[in-house]
Amino acid sequence: MELTHPVHCDEQHGVQFRLDGQLAGDHAEGIITWDPLTNPHRARHFLSLVDTYGRSAKELLAWAEFLPCSLETRDFMHAHHQAIFDADALHLPPELRSEYTAAVVSMYDTIGDRRREELLQAAASRQWTMSHMMLRSDLESIARGTEPYDGIGKTVRRQCLKNLARLITDRSLRINLAVADDEGMRQLFQGFDSLVVFDEGFAFWRSYSGDIAYTTHPSIVRLRRTLLEILRSHAGHRETEAVLELLEGLAARMS
Repeated sequence: MELTHPVHCDEQHGVQFRLDGQLAGDHAEGIITWDPLTNPHRARHFLSLVDTYGRSAKELLAWAEFLPCSLETRDFMHAHHQAIFDADALHLPPELRSEYTAAVVSMYDTIGDRRREELLQAAASRQWTMSHMMLRSDLESIARGTEPYDGIGKTVRRQCLKNLARLITDRSLRINLAVADDEGMRQLFQGFDSLVVFDEGFAFWRSYSGDIAYTTHPSIVRLRRTLLEILRSHAGHRETEAVLELLEGLAARMS
C-alpha cells in the first residue's frame, strides 16, 4: 500500500494538521483522508465518529469486495487480515516485515472484534439496520479459496459462510445481505474496495492504496449513497430466502 504522511483531523474547524504540528491545509471539498497504516492510533478517533453517527442512524448501507469484520468469524477475519498485510509488507526490508504485519493485523483485529461485538450484542438497542452488498464473484471467491483467500483453510471458509447464513436468518439482528452479478456494477466503485454510508449523514470508503476517506458533507454523502442504491436495485439476490439458497449452495460445493 502507498504510505502517506499521517494527519490529525479537526472536525470543528474543517482543517487538517500533520502530527508533527504543521498545518496541512483547509480541506474545502469536505473529504478527510486518513492512512491507518502509518497512523494506527487514529483508529480511536475514526471509530468515535462511527459511533456518533451510528447512534442516530436508521440504516447502515454498505458495499465491499469482502465481508466486513462484523460478519466474519473471528478465525476467518484474522486469517484474512494476515493474508492482506503479509502481501502489503513485501515492499519493506525483510527484517521489518514481521513486525509491521503483526502490528497492523493486531490493530485491524481489534477494530473488527469491536465492530462484531457492537453489531451482535447491541442489536436490541441499536437503531440502524445493516444492509451489506457484495458482487457474486467476490462472495464465490471465499468459497473457492482464490486470492486473497487461498491461504485460508476450507473449514474456516465454510464456517464463515455458515455463520453468515445464521446471521441473516436471525431477524432480531436486523442484518441484510444482497448479492449482485458483476455485469456493469464494479465500475460504480472504481478506485476503492469498500463504501459505508449511515443514512445521509456520514460516509467512509477505503481506496486501493489503503487510505480511508470520510465525510459529513451532505452532497458528497448523497452521491455515495446513490451508488449503493443503484447496486441494491440491481441485486439479483436480495430477499433473505434467495441469499440463503446461494450461501448454502456455495458451502455445499466446498464439501
